[in-house]
Amino acid sequence: MGWQERFIRARRNRQQSEAQLALQQLILEGDGGVTTYGTGGGTGGTGGVPAFDQYSMHFENGILADVVTTDDPNFAITGSLTISVWAKDTGPILAGSSNYRGCLDRMTGSSTTTKGYFLGLSGRGGAGNQSWEFILGTDESASGGSNQRRFVDVLATSGVWTHICGVWDAATNIQQIWVNGVTGPSNTLGAGTLIRLPSAATDLYLGNMTTSTTSDWDGFLDELSLFNSAFSYPQILELYNAGKPADLSLHSGAASGVGWWRMGEGANWNGTDWEIPNAFNPGSGDGLSSNMLQTDRVADVP
Repeated sequence: MGWQERFIRARRNRQQSEAQLALQQLILEGDGGVTTYGTGGGTGGTGGVPAFDQYSMHFENGILADVVTTDDPNFAITGSLTISVWAKDTGPILAGSSNYRGCLDRMTGSSTTTKGYFLGLSGRGGAGNQSWEFILGTDESASGGSNQRRFVDVLATSGVWTHICGVWDAATNIQQIWVNGVTGPSNTLGAGTLIRLPSAATDLYLGNMTTSTTSDWDGFLDELSLFNSAFSYPQILELYNAGKPADLSLHSGAASGVGWWRMGEGANWNGTDWEIPNAFNPGSGDGLSSNMLQTDRVADVP
């Protein structure tokens, strides 16, 4: 091989190396036609790729708008559970401990007849305040107690997207609520406490309460999920994800997921109602809207 041919080949190799470096830089920066995975909210993520979470559902209080999932055996949880909700409340401030707006609910009864679980808003915060509230209907006979309605609550802020998480740990007997990744009040119940089950025909409601026609949500709901395990602090931070909903199929606790309603992504308008699939198990525990409009799927997200 002559020196001229060696020179041409070396120059070609250097040009190829420079092109590869330029391509790698494009991938890192998300420039031009090469993009990175979207991480932002709304319709735009980094590098121009749509964000993971693009939609929420708008609920208008007073017209009894909600999403109902038919009863699913996977929702009949008596042991540990975790409920995760992204919510933005835009309604008037609730007043009084008997006033509620439901985010996720499969609860019946009141006081000592309460069965099931609830996560949403209540007027328990007192005059001019309202609270995020996590309720369990419990059987505490194993520790010598009786049936109880147990709740934990923390003051709520209206008009802003908030991540609320309710956790019941049947191993430690602790019921706790978390807001935006920060721990809130807790209850320590008796050893062997179980969640009492509503009847098998009890549906799970998103944006309302099972036993009420006046406790419907007023505002926006997004990425609601239910797990049959008690999440640890790192797993709750993983849910919160610095204020941006993430892909729960990649969550460390995904194997215990029994319900995940994305409230927009994957939903289908059938001409009358929204069909909202259970992303953890499509075809089982899917939701169907009531008194909602096609325009209630909106691009207002955390």
